[in-house]
Amino acid sequence: MSACIPRLRRIKLLAKLLSLRTSFLVCQGNGDQAVESIVSALRMGRMLDDQPVLTVYLVKVGCLNMACQNVPYVLERTKPSDAALVRLEKELRTIDLPRMLQQVLVAERVYTLALIAEMIDRKDQLLLRQPGVGSGYEHSLPERMPATFLFFPWMRQMYGRFLRTEALWISALDKPWPDLIDAVKDIDADSRDMFSEMLGPTLIRSVELSGKSIGMVRSARLAATIERYRRVKQKMPDSLREMTPEYIEAIPADPFTGEELRYKHNEKGYVVYSVGENRRDDGGAIQKSDEWVDFGVRVRFLDKQ
Repeated sequence: MSACIPRLRRIKLLAKLLSLRTSFLVCQGNGDQAVESIVSALRMGRMLDDQPVLTVYLVKVGCLNMACQNVPYVLERTKPSDAALVRLEKELRTIDLPRMLQQVLVAERVYTLALIAEMIDRKDQLLLRQPGVGSGYEHSLPERMPATFLFFPWMRQMYGRFLRTEALWISALDKPWPDLIDAVKDIDADSRDMFSEMLGPTLIRSVELSGKSIGMVRSARLAATIERYRRVKQKMPDSLREMTPEYIEAIPADPFTGEELRYKHNEKGYVVYSVGENRRDDGGAIQKSDEWVDFGVRVRFLDKQ
């Protein structure tokens, strides 16, 4: 991770720069290039897929959310071509977050097992010895002590408890949304296992953030579909199902309910949204009192404000 963190900072900076570039293109009125800028930001996240580590995954989720939050800005202030909107829809459809978190946790488990195996293989080298004696390793005591903990019975028991809890998490993440949210929260880590105690809250929060990101990506895709429908039909769809199957094969599900994403519209605009982690429909209140309530994409008709 010491080599990974600086690279992640650069990727987050690049995501912010792409977001600024999108805003600049919108200010110029260049809708198609603004869409291409969003597509570039979405594709940039693929660079992180080869590193299935929880920290890297959370950075990917943050970058995706930043790109999707630019979608309503583009749709409100520019008129991208139908081809550009189709391209945006296609790119958003290829983003597959629902199973990615489970893959990350499986990879974390592999890393843990590989580390344990390596420490066992190098047991003679890692055991504490006087400098210059035996293996000849000259490491200082603080550097060598953590590796030797594995050879104490209490540490082996703790690793065993952690691996059992981790297996339960992986099994829970195999469930469909939103069942996996409750399944992960219902797993009680052994109080004697400090690893699970530390990772458990992070995993639960990661699941909630994943759900929000899934909802955001799917809402952004539906917003692009609505714009295509509105241009051809010269009206807003009364319901999302009105666009199937001509414009979209099926309405994406809300990861927090398992039901279709919500949709509301009036003469001032429309909103496509997930009910969010409180699992309560707050009427499409995307932001209220600086707190995220529902979660999705709101597009305003600026000429009617």
